[in-house]
Amino acid sequence: MRSERQGGRQMGVWAAMAVVTGEAISLGIFLTPAGMAKSVGSPALLGAVWCGMALVTLAGALCFTELAVRFPQAGGEYVYLRKGFGRRVAFLYGWMAAVVMYPGVAAALCVGTVPYAQALFPVPVWLAKMLPALILLALGAMNYAGTRLSSDGMLLAIGGFGLCGIPEALIVALRDSGVRNLTIASNNAGVDDYGLGLLLQTRQIKKMISSYV
Repeated sequence: MRSERQGGRQMGVWAAMAVVTGEAISLGIFLTPAGMAKSVGSPALLGAVWCGMALVTLAGALCFTELAVRFPQAGGEYVYLRKGFGRRVAFLYGWMAAVVMYPGVAAALCVGTVPYAQALFPVPVWLAKMLPALILLALGAMNYAGTRLSSDGMLLAIGGFGLCGIPEALIVALRDSGVRNLTIASNNAGVDDYGLGLLLQTRQIKKMISSYV
């Protein structure tokens, strides 16, 4: 039986969850509702469509969870299609995803980012035309450098009131993962050996936004 070489894990659970959540929500949440509302013409019908799609998305997430547990190898959809339908189907999907699907989605999201950038900053017209390509190049460089660089520098909003209700497990996982240059928004900065104080002690927080210390 041939064993498949697997690369070392570079992202922890919470960093992976942040990437998947950002990929699932992404900029589409800001781009699609207006077009959908215009098409259906009814707030109730729009809500029904969103609820229906939420159920479909949940079903898909559960299916992928089961596949990931059954086939815990790197490769995602390629591995699942190869196991279920053979190498030829997986090969064709891999090329389609690499050449058409993922570049197309990335380009569409970068183009959709421009109006929001123009609303926040005085972006010249000539720069606005180049901005999607610049964003793609910057993100490509980050991914080329490695997933650790992509997970470093994250902006996190930490809930809770004072030291009550804070996500202790998340904070410990962030400390153990070794990610750095974090920007944290919270109503407190924690205390010694507890809460966000753990990340401050290890100097993993670059910027802290809090209402009191």
